[in-house]
This record gives sequence, C-alpha cells and structure tokens, in this order.
Amino acid sequence: MKINVGNSIFQKTVATIVCAGVLASAFAVSASATKNFSCFTSECWRKADIASHPRLVKNVALQSAQGEISHFRDFRGSVLVVNFMYTHCATICNNLGAVSSQLATRLASEIKQGKVKVISISFDPTRDDVANMQAYIKRLDHSQGLWQVARPSPASANTIIKRDFGIVVIKNDFGGFDHNAALHIVDKAGYLVSILEFVNLNEVEKNVRRLL
Repeated sequence: MKINVGNSIFQKTVATIVCAGVLASAFAVSASATKNFSCFTSECWRKADIASHPRLVKNVALQSAQGEISHFRDFRGSVLVVNFMYTHCATICNNLGAVSSQLATRLASEIKQGKVKVISISFDPTRDDVANMQAYIKRLDHSQGLWQVARPSPASANTIIKRDFGIVVIKNDFGGFDHNAALHIVDKAGYLVSILEFVNLNEVEKNVRRLL
C-alpha cells in the first residue's frame, strides 16, 4: 500500500496552523472581554471601562434632603464623590452613608470652599422623599452637614443611575435591592473618571485631591 507521506505532513501542518489561529483568536477575545485578564466580574469591568473611557454625566435635576432643587450642571467646577443608595436599606447603604460622612469630614475645607461635594443619591426616589432623606442623614451624619443626600425625579432616575453611572439595581427577596456599592469620582468638567472601593478612603481622598 502506497502512503503519501508528503501529503500527510502537509495536512498536519495545515491543521496545526488552523488550530493555532483559533486559539489565538480565542485568546484575543478572552483578553478583550476581561480587560487583558484583569477583570472577571461585571463590577470590575465597569470600573476598568470608566478608567479608560471617562463618561460625561448628563444634566438631571436633583432634590436635596432640604427640599432644594439643583442640577448636575450646577456642580461643574467641583470634584464630586457620588454613591447610590436607598434610605430604608438596613445593610450596605448604612455603610455607604457613614463612609460618605467620614470622607466629607476629611475634605471639610475643600467642601466649604466649593471645590468638592460628597453626595449620596437615592435610586428609589418615589419612597425616598425629603423626610426619609433627612432621617437617613440624622442617623449617619457626623460631618455637620457637609455630606449631601439627594434624589432624582422618578422620570430621570434611570438616566443618571443606569446610563451614566452604570449602576445595576435588582430587587431582592426582602423587599429591598441588591446594587453596586462604590464611590464614583466626577471631575470638574462633569466626567465620571473613576470608580473606587468605598472601604479605602485614603485612596479616594488621594484621587479627589489630584483632581483639584
């Protein structure tokens, strides 16, 4: 029986090249999807995406815990530290509020000069009225009013929360919500430039001061 050795070697070579190409393509896709293998969760990807592609925060109206109406464009010229919460949350939102109060205390001088604002924004604006926002502040604030709490109108909540900041909010089995818990830094031009862990206030403060 005659065996075509040359043809067999050629077929194996082609198969090897094709296999290598498939592996290289899979590697490239995986690297892209995981930010060069540094991200394997949606939250990590969200942070990495904002770090490489700062996002302009659209102008929406906010009502403060004092009942005053302002707009995001009014904050231009100040560095913002923003987190998202709902006032009847009994767990992580209390931590976010306490951390925001601590950060506002650290940045007291800059806040009084109008250079910085620390704001917690409710993603449950229908229930989080002025009275509930005030109660939330009273329970957690030790900054003597430097930390702000506000809510968007129900109509504009999705714009700022989901589209601009990329917050994911999911109803849980306990009548509350599961959601991203982080501190978002917006620069003086109104761009969301970084998303940081709320447990590391030193890093957050350093990033804020770098933008002043």
